Amino acid sequence: IEWMAFRDVPHGTLHEHWYLNKDNGTARRVVVYTPPRYGSGTQSYPVVYLLHGANDFERGWTQTGRANWIMDNLLADGKTQPVLIVMPFGHPVSGSAGKLPEVRALQASLGIEPMAQAARGGFGGAGFMENDLLGNVMPLVEKEYRVIKDARHRAIIGYSMGGMQASTIGLNHPEVFAYVAAMSGNAREPALTNALVD
Repeated sequence: IEWMAFRDVPHGTLHEHWYLNKDNGTARRVVVYTPPRYGSGTQSYPVVYLLHGANDFERGWTQTGRANWIMDNLLADGKTQPVLIVMPFGHPVSGSAGKLPEVRALQASLGIEPMAQAARGGFGGAGFMENDLLGNVMPLVEKEYRVIKDARHRAIIGYSMGGMQASTIGLNHPEVFAYVAAMSGNAREPALTNALVD
């Protein structure tokens, strides 16, 4: 399918950042797509936070989903405007994608005891993701990249578990995200109630 194939068009760049979530002592990675010519300009861009499903991890959107190639092709065809795409890790701990030995080593070196997954919101909990996204990922992105820092230029989108997280977080924070989308996922009831009441 041409729209998601690797084509001879200008390509964006994928960047990886590691950071420490001190709430549960995990080393976490976020992948950021910058559009073609980002590095040679001074323009600030809208940002899309793209959340993965339960059986995936932060590189799934590019390794399998081809989000970067899709964006490159849409830009080349004049069908969208350039944005940054931010793809964080959505689980409280990394066991779902294969336990990383370096996480344990980092925790030990910092004297941090890892908390049980269930104690931090369970499998893919929206509460943990909400705190990590707002408290760690967004500040990192807004410090390291030229993004427009208002709700009108921020979107949050997710698939399956990520759809639940995206819709719950987005509906709970309309002051942060003007655009919210879920693919095969649904918001938790309090977030829906807040959105309908407002």
